[in-house]
Amino acid sequence: MTKQFPYLEVSGTYEDLGRAIGEKFAPYIQKAIERRKKNNSNYAELITNTESYIAETKKSFLHIFIEMQEIAKAARVPLEDYVLLNTPELFEGAGDHCTTVVSRGENGYILGHNEDWEGGFVDGIYILKACIEGVAIIGLNYVSELPGTSITLNSYGLTNAINHIPQKNGVGVSRNVLAHAILFSPTLSEAKQVLIETKKASGFNHVLVQDAVICDVEVTSFGVHSDEIQNEVLIHTNHILDEEIMSYGLLPSKSSLARYARARSLAKVSMTEKEVISLLSDKENPQLPICRHDATVGSVLVYPTKKLMKICYGPPCQGEFVEYRI
Repeated sequence: MTKQFPYLEVSGTYEDLGRAIGEKFAPYIQKAIERRKKNNSNYAELITNTESYIAETKKSFLHIFIEMQEIAKAARVPLEDYVLLNTPELFEGAGDHCTTVVSRGENGYILGHNEDWEGGFVDGIYILKACIEGVAIIGLNYVSELPGTSITLNSYGLTNAINHIPQKNGVGVSRNVLAHAILFSPTLSEAKQVLIETKKASGFNHVLVQDAVICDVEVTSFGVHSDEIQNEVLIHTNHILDEEIMSYGLLPSKSSLARYARARSLAKVSMTEKEVISLLSDKENPQLPICRHDATVGSVLVYPTKKLMKICYGPPCQGEFVEYRI
């Protein structure tokens, strides 16, 4: 029997979404908060520091703040504790997570993505299918975070794949809230506009794909670089590629550089599904592989124009891809 991630399906409002997440994953959210308290001796100070992030979220995305209230209430945890789980700027830097490739397939673009996390955190992942105010999404998510910090496809054919990137933090909307804010965007341009114009504490790298356009958006607290690509292959791992933003001294890890270089050597402008899976499964460099058995918790293929996502539980070299449609 093919092993699959837990699945949650919701329809309705943002409040309904928050309530469903909180109810289903209450034990996980409670345990995540307890771990955070145990691992941070200055926890009370961190809670106090969430106040400015809450203010910015309410100002820019009130509906997301309300959703967070519903999650916390349903999970039976204080709102401030749940907000802290979604404010990684206060307790961690961007990690060395994920590899993404986009190429032309036989029926439009194909996007491949390895979701990586320390220690193979596979039990903290679930699949969310939601229809909120008439717009549907499907994708991988973390049980203790807002939806949107992994990879998501919406009913407009917009795909958003996340890569962590190292950077200095500022004050503003947290990167988790910002990633969630664009999930239901009707167009790539509108999603990009939100990423650029929002006052943000930090950001992720967003690989956005819709119709015939690929756009890579590197988001930081001090600048955003976007690069639209057509008729080329796109690769992104966990370091900033734009030279101007790189000049701020945000140094890439050896793993990110190695995965990027190896993926570039394997990628082609036009690739089959088998070739994309082979790239995501690559372990040519045993010390710094693309497919990491101690970190790759899942692997995803997306066909945006077909509104089709295929999800593999665990490393792509070991699991089986299962189809999900909006």
